[in-house]
This record gives sequence, structure tokens and C-alpha cells, in this order.
Amino acid sequence: MAVFHDSTQRMHWMFTVDEVNQLHAQSNQAALARLAGHQQLQCSSSCFQDLTLMSPVSHSPLPATPLFPSTPVQGLTLEEERILRLHWEFKVGEVCEHFRDHFPDYVQWTATIYFKRFFLKRTMMEHDPKYIMLASILLASKVEESAIRLEMPDFARLFGNAFQLDIELLCATEITLLEGLHYHLIVYHPERPLTGFVHEMLKSGLITSNQLPEFLAHARRILARALFSDACFHFSPSHMALAALYATALHTGLDVTGFIQTIFEDARAASGSRAEVTTADDLMTILANIVQVFEASPQDPPDVNIAREIDAKLLLIHQGRTSVLAHRVKSAEMKHREHRENKAELRRKKELNDIRELTGMDQTPSFGKPGKIGAPRSGPPPADATFEIHKRPRTTPRAAPPFE
Repeated sequence: MAVFHDSTQRMHWMFTVDEVNQLHAQSNQAALARLAGHQQLQCSSSCFQDLTLMSPVSHSPLPATPLFPSTPVQGLTLEEERILRLHWEFKVGEVCEHFRDHFPDYVQWTATIYFKRFFLKRTMMEHDPKYIMLASILLASKVEESAIRLEMPDFARLFGNAFQLDIELLCATEITLLEGLHYHLIVYHPERPLTGFVHEMLKSGLITSNQLPEFLAHARRILARALFSDACFHFSPSHMALAALYATALHTGLDVTGFIQTIFEDARAASGSRAEVTTADDLMTILANIVQVFEASPQDPPDVNIAREIDAKLLLIHQGRTSVLAHRVKSAEMKHREHRENKAELRRKKELNDIRELTGMDQTPSFGKPGKIGAPRSGPPPADATFEIHKRPRTTPRAAPPFE
């Protein structure tokens, strides 16, 4: 608990319910404003007529659809983003279940929390959730020292074929994920304190060794369900583990009030003045609130048809952003080419002036309009044309002083 107290998870990634809702709303409103600006740029620019758009998912040419629909593409609402986040959070569990032989269960916890943290201050309208989800799993497997190798056959089959991914883009997305997490990679899970609490119950005689596997499995199922809520932003891992133990005890009819009070007294003695909970009654109130959050957590993923409708809407948004980015690249290339041409013209004029100063030439030989430097020729030079070059008088070099 003392380590968690000084961690980046507690200092930077713990919020109240209102703060989490406000962060989601702010990122959504900012993305909608940028989307409106992109659509305004599309409608006011003719450069989009010559663009061949690429899909942000498969990176293949998109079908020939009009870039200027009669009605603007609407952004995602907060509820639509919540449904799509939940859809991909369940996908994290599906992928981790496939690699169950390669890494432990808490990799799913780390990957899901990475995904939640990234989209807490960012929106799916600007980042592909599929790539962020898979990048979260890759990064979590590395942090938890159970790294998935890209050359693994299962990885290539599942990620490359089933998800139709660009592996190079997936590796680049990992950098984007690191920046979104502010490089705060250490995640504390409730699994370790839960195991410690259950074994303390076993030593104290509250449960027997025969009851231990079933009791621990039930508590883990509660925590697995809580992973799809925002409990990781509101409560410490120890409180979540103790709440799972408390809910399991209520389910089995076991009285653990005295045991929780003992845990509270030991934790308060270890924390000293840094203890955030002052009385055992306050701790029981916190645990009851956490149990309510656990019970309200979704058990099943959202309806797949609803998720597909939102994902199709998201694809249109990404197509519009792709066209805007392509337009900006094209505009930047045009400006860069114009800058190069202007710079070459200035260099040519400077070289011409340097030649005139060195040779004393009054003007560039011209057979066009007299008196104008660089006038275009009207035809070949006449046969009797002569060129007169005025040179500066050569000065005698100053003699070197005698050696003394």
C-alpha cells in the first residue's frame, strides 16, 4: 500500500466520477470541433477532387464515394463512444484468452487499464481503437515481462489475418500509446492484495483449505467484471480486493466484519499519518460503495449490431480526416516547391550580381530591348555583334614587410 501511495497511478490516474465524465466530455467536444473544421475545409477546397483516399483500417484504396455528401458526417456522441470503448475492452479479454499460455491473467488488467487511460483524454474519432487495443496488449506483455514476439505464428495469424492489420503501423501506434500514457507504465492490480487477504483468512480459520479455491475463484470473477467499469480510476487496488472479498463473503454467508477491522488496524499502523481512511466504519462504507460499482458493471459486451453501426459511422469520420490530412500534405508540398523555386531565383540573382561586380560588366549582353538586363532574345545574334567587357584596373599587390 505504501508503494501505491507514491505511484504515478495514484498521483496522475485517480479521479472522481464527475472528473472522469468531464474528461470524456471535454475530449469529445474538442474532437467534434476539429471535425467541423475538417468538413468546412473539405467544402471550401477544390484540392480534394484529385485525392485517392486510403482506408485507415486496411490501408487499401477506399471505394469511389463522394467527398462532399449532402449532409455532413456527424461525430460520435458520448454514449456511442462509451459503447465502442466497452466493445473493445471486451476484445482485450478475447485476445488475452487466446494467448493465455504465453502470459498471466494480470496482463489483461494492465492492457485494459492502458486502453482506458488512453481514451480518457482522447477520442476514437481521432485514434483507431483497434490499433490502440492491440498496442495496449503488446505494451502490457512487455511491461509484465511476458512479451509477445511479432514473429510468433499465433500472433501473425490472429493479428495479421483476423484483424487485417498493418504490423508496421501497429508498432508505430505503440509510440502513440506511450505518449498518451505519459510513459506511466506501472499498473497496480487488486490480484496481489486479494491473494494475500484470502490467505490471511485461511490462517485465521475463517475459511478452510477446501473452501479456498472456490472462494478465491468467486472473488476473481467479481474483479474480472469490475474491469469493465471505471473502478480503477476511483479506488485503490487494495480497496477493490477487499471489496471483492467482502462481496464473496456476503454471497457465501460468511461474516468478515472482524477480519476487515483487523486489516484496517494493521494498514493504519503501517501507513501512519498517510492513512486516507480514519475509521473502520468509513472503510466499510467505502467497501459497500465499491460493491455497488461491481454489481453495476456490465457482464456482457454491447450488442454487436449496435457496435457495427457505430464503427461504420467512425469509419466515415476517419475517411474525412484522411482526406483533410492528404490535403494538408499536398498543400505543404506546394508551398515547399514554391519556396524552393523562390530560393533558386534569389540565388541566381545573387550570382549574377556577383559576376557583374567582379567583371565590371554594366549589363548582361542582350539582343532584345536595349538597356534591360536579362531581356529575352528576339532572334539569333547578328554576325557583326561584338561584346565589350569593362574590367576594373588591376591593382599592384602591396609588398610584404621585410623579415626582422
